Amino acid sequence: MKRFFFLLSVCATTFFCNAQSRVGTFSIIPKVGVCLSNMTDNDFVIGGKTTCSPKYKAGFTGGVETEYQLASSLSISLAALYTMQGCRYLNESGLVASSSVNYEGYSNHTVNLHIINVPLTFNYYVAEGLAVKAGVQMGFAIDT
Repeated sequence: MKRFFFLLSVCATTFFCNAQSRVGTFSIIPKVGVCLSNMTDNDFVIGGKTTCSPKYKAGFTGGVETEYQLASSLSISLAALYTMQGCRYLNESGLVASSSVNYEGYSNHTVNLHIINVPLTFNYYVAEGLAVKAGVQMGFAIDT
């Protein structure tokens, strides 16, 4: 039942959306979503033997995008998006000393990054509802 209402709300939302605006107009578009992030080459070692590798972490992203329609198939957009990124590690334990039974372990270890991303993109509309986007993005860490 929950899936049905979710699917119905997604369909209703897409029904009221327009693919492109008229030439010379501004559009303000709210953005809300989920991002998956990971940090490569960020392994750490427990007890000199066990290596922990980072795993993907789901995070929230949301903000607002402003788009200006330059031509019928070309636009430029600027956005400000808050993003929660980082990685997580699985629970691990490793033997520290062999003469006595000493263990060292980690559980619920995560890396949390709070970032404001500012992408500037040029959008070329290939077909209605389909755009090819290219541009640059700056990211500002606000909390780690």
